[in-house]
Amino acid sequence: MSASLPPLPAHLMVSDINPHLPEARRRMYSWAESFDLLPGMLRQRYENSQMELLAAYYYPNCDLETFSLLVRWMLLGAIHDDLMDDVLCRNDPVSARQCISAVKVFMCEGKGNSSPLMQALENLWHETRIPQRSTMWQHTLARHWEVSGWEALACVADDLSGRTPPLQEYLERRRVGVTELVYVDLLEVAERVDLQEHVRNLPSVQSLGNLCSDYVGLCNDLLSLEKDLRVGGVHNAVTTIRTRDRCTLDEAVERVKSLAINVVDAYVEAESWVPAQLQSVGCTGRQYEDVMRYAHAFRAVFHGNREWHMTVARFADQETKVKSANDSSYGDDLRRVIIASS
Repeated sequence: MSASLPPLPAHLMVSDINPHLPEARRRMYSWAESFDLLPGMLRQRYENSQMELLAAYYYPNCDLETFSLLVRWMLLGAIHDDLMDDVLCRNDPVSARQCISAVKVFMCEGKGNSSPLMQALENLWHETRIPQRSTMWQHTLARHWEVSGWEALACVADDLSGRTPPLQEYLERRRVGVTELVYVDLLEVAERVDLQEHVRNLPSVQSLGNLCSDYVGLCNDLLSLEKDLRVGGVHNAVTTIRTRDRCTLDEAVERVKSLAINVVDAYVEAESWVPAQLQSVGCTGRQYEDVMRYAHAFRAVFHGNREWHMTVARFADQETKVKSANDSSYGDDLRRVIIASS
């Protein structure tokens, strides 16, 4: 069995990386420590995860101030994901629901609590909205953040009930569960665009973000397979195919690689339709150029996610990842980020 990733087409092999990475990394950890987001062993875990490197691949061209903001979003998203996946949803579903609801209330109504997670989110939220971004963009990001949390709870419900979902259902749920759509929303910030409603809802434009998230989920499943097999996780495309179709593990791996290739092909096709669809709704001039720049920026995301998955310690050292996910002190440290001060 080889869970390596299939190659990308040559025109998606983008070599740029944001030159502000060292300074943005320094600012990210200083910011995280100011909100007490990385107590105990968490600092080491996220040094292994290198979310700032992922951001440098995703957003290679933005200035230092913008990039530093996006790096902080990436780190907070990773902390929230790990909190849901590794701690709350399985061990404390009531707190998981409360955390998801608290984020939604803050993003929709501006009312938060004093936990490190919420205080850090409030800081990012207000900084990102200056200058004010469109209401639709704000609602879209809030919805994507919320549904990723609900999907984490749904995965646990499947695990505990012994249910393996059909592949198509799994893939649709995986799309919203990996937080990638939040990072796609932030791509607009990186490219200094705020898509108008009629543009954002064009089929080709919608497909760009959806396919990007599909690809990220498949990459994660391939390179997390060994860990998922060790800890008995069933929410992996490989194990889903193996269980539902009763094939060998190697056969399932090859099918997931084929799915990843198909996703990239679909992205290339969707990107090719963007110019004609923009023109069909009267999008011209500067607005047309902005949207096209945004559409082409997804190439760096595809390439960057693949490179990050293959190089960071979080995936390269599976034994360490399995150990940290089952370490009680790791869980205790993560839980502290949602405890409001008295």
